[in-house]
Amino acid sequence: MWEWSCGLLRGVSPELDRPGLLCEFAVGFVQDCQDTYEAMASSTVRQRSVGEELKDKRKEQRHLKKIKDDAETKRKRKIILWILALTVLLSLSVYYYNYKPSKGRQQTPSPIPQQAPSSGINDAKSSNQSTTKSEPSSKKSPSTKEQLSKSKSKKNKSSSEKVSSKKEKALPKKEKASPKKEKASPTKSQKSGPASKSREELLKTKISDLPILRRPVPPSDPDRPLIMEILEADDYLKGGYYSEALDKFKKVLKRFKQSPRGLLGKALALEGLGKTKGSIKYLDKAIDIYYQISFEASSLANDDIKLAALMGLADCAERREKTTMLIKALKKAVVMEPMHEVYATKLAQAYMKGGQMEEAEKLLEDVINKWPGNSLAHANLGYLHYKGGRFDKAMPHLVKGLSENREIQKNPKFYLYTGETLSRLDKTEEAGLVYAEGVARGFFPSVDQRSLYNEPDLEARPWWKVNEVGEQVLVELEKMAPVLKSELMSAIETNADMFSDANQTQIILISKGKWNKRPCTVLPTLCQLLHKMPSATKCRRGETKVLLIPGPVHISSHIGLTNTNLRALLPLNLSGPLKIRMNKDTRELREGLVSVIDDSFEQEMLYTGKGQSLILTVDFWHPDLPETKRKKLSTL
Repeated sequence: MWEWSCGLLRGVSPELDRPGLLCEFAVGFVQDCQDTYEAMASSTVRQRSVGEELKDKRKEQRHLKKIKDDAETKRKRKIILWILALTVLLSLSVYYYNYKPSKGRQQTPSPIPQQAPSSGINDAKSSNQSTTKSEPSSKKSPSTKEQLSKSKSKKNKSSSEKVSSKKEKALPKKEKASPKKEKASPTKSQKSGPASKSREELLKTKISDLPILRRPVPPSDPDRPLIMEILEADDYLKGGYYSEALDKFKKVLKRFKQSPRGLLGKALALEGLGKTKGSIKYLDKAIDIYYQISFEASSLANDDIKLAALMGLADCAERREKTTMLIKALKKAVVMEPMHEVYATKLAQAYMKGGQMEEAEKLLEDVINKWPGNSLAHANLGYLHYKGGRFDKAMPHLVKGLSENREIQKNPKFYLYTGETLSRLDKTEEAGLVYAEGVARGFFPSVDQRSLYNEPDLEARPWWKVNEVGEQVLVELEKMAPVLKSELMSAIETNADMFSDANQTQIILISKGKWNKRPCTVLPTLCQLLHKMPSATKCRRGETKVLLIPGPVHISSHIGLTNTNLRALLPLNLSGPLKIRMNKDTRELREGLVSVIDDSFEQEMLYTGKGQSLILTVDFWHPDLPETKRKKLSTL
């Protein structure tokens, strides 16, 4: 187009060269533009082709990878199928050889016929004869070699058949004795009778022994669609992975908020975390969920799940020392299962912890009437009679519980209760045997020293001298005895509110290492002296107090809790003799003089004075106990 137009211009005005030059320039410019455009188009086409090639390569790689993955999965499936087939075959063979041995041996005939040996031998002979007659021995073809090898194999088979036939001939001797066993075996009608019932009962007991989350779920149960997730979470729970189990049960509850097994599993996981980590927060959360399952009307749980929740609630409430919650849970468990002796016995123990001794005694008597062999109930009822001073009633129950129940045998307190009961009934030999058994089990340091919380390598003596314990403050207390007496007498007359009990019999100054500030305001001299004695002020297992005895009194034999303390006694006012028996050594205390005793030995006190008496008692650490152990020991 441009060239034609330029030609016209040149033909019209050949003189003028400028229009032609312009046209040529324009034509060149247009051609250059066309070339650049074509070059750009070809480059984009090339880029597109390269991108498509990369895409195709990726598609091919994905396709190949998919083919490889499919082949790998097929191979794995084949392996799994082979393993399953082998396990099925093995289980069938084990079942056959374990449960059907007599049928396979007696009813199936022997697979080897009796006439087979003779026929086989004759056939071999005839074949050998025919081959020898037809062809000479010198010329043996390959067919004759094959026939000879076959004849040899037949001979070997015939010899094995002979051996088997000999065994079969010996079989009838065993078969003659077998009919006696067959007569004793039950028939099919007998097997389908009471034997099947016993199996059903065994199955029921096995199901009841299963964990609550592992028991069969009926089709109408609301947890049926979630049973696989619940079992997976229970696996973590059984392995002790409580935090993972808690997450799994939370996922179950997201799908179904009122899932009974989901709630129970969550509570069990929280209880496990609370026990392992010692966290009160987790235990309180578990108590809330247990209570929701057991008592709320919206709960969808069946009786088995409710009973499991009640037992969990009782356990957590006992750990948290919530006695009312414990009694409430066990009461409902007894209502749901009135013939369950474990629930009834636990309820009686809960009554005892709550101080409801009359209800506990009635329930324990009822339990013993229903289940006379319940040794735990016997032991607890004996303890109640012992505390009530009814030693004649307590003795048979304590002896039965201590001799038959393993849990009671692990509790050293029942050795003390039983021994003291027997000694009160003048059965000292039997009491000595009980104490000796406690020493053999490692509960007591010796028969005479029967404290419950003991430390080794401490010198044990009933009586100590003041200069042997290394406490100079005790000597100062003796010197200041008249001043302390007058200070106490005036404080008692004017300050009745400093007594620590309603009967006004004791003034506690230090208890478990903590001061009582109120008495020190009116007894400054005594408190100043005691501040100089750190073994008494920091003694977390004892008390420092003033005893006020209004008249004659007899304190029966008793024993302190631990051998880590000694006790100093300072009578400040006596109107009569005061005698103390430590083990077998009886001594009389005098006013204004300090006596030191080890109250881990058996002791008894008798005061025959008619007037009022004042006695200062100071508990302090044993001198042989090192300072490192003193800091580690807990309170009692």
